[in-house]
Amino acid sequence: MAELVMHNYRFGYNDRGYINSFMAVLEGDWDWHGQASTIEHGLASGCYKFINGELIFDQEEYDRIQAEQAKLARIAELKQKLADTDYIYNSIREGGRPEEYYQEVIEQRKAWRKEIQDLETELGI
Repeated sequence: MAELVMHNYRFGYNDRGYINSFMAVLEGDWDWHGQASTIEHGLASGCYKFINGELIFDQEEYDRIQAEQAKLARIAELKQKLADTDYIYNSIREGGRPEEYYQEVIEQRKAWRKEIQDLETELGI
């Protein structure tokens, strides 16, 4: 991670050159003020850069991160839906209900898996 010291602050950068952490310099010691672990619209959000010595907020990068976080949240939601409906296979195997009874849920599970795969492909994961 690259670093820059400016105006009594030490800034850390991600691989795209955006600020992802910052610390204040206090008499030669460092005190953490922020770490980019959330998508908050703040200095450590991963949406700010220094360009020609000026701190610039990049709305496009912010929107890109928001969209990425929404896709990750959707993947988590779909995986939870799959987990919540896993019971149907035990029911079928143990003779509780025939597969035809769950056909609608089985088709929905296929659609959820396809959506997960598409989102993961878009995200490169």
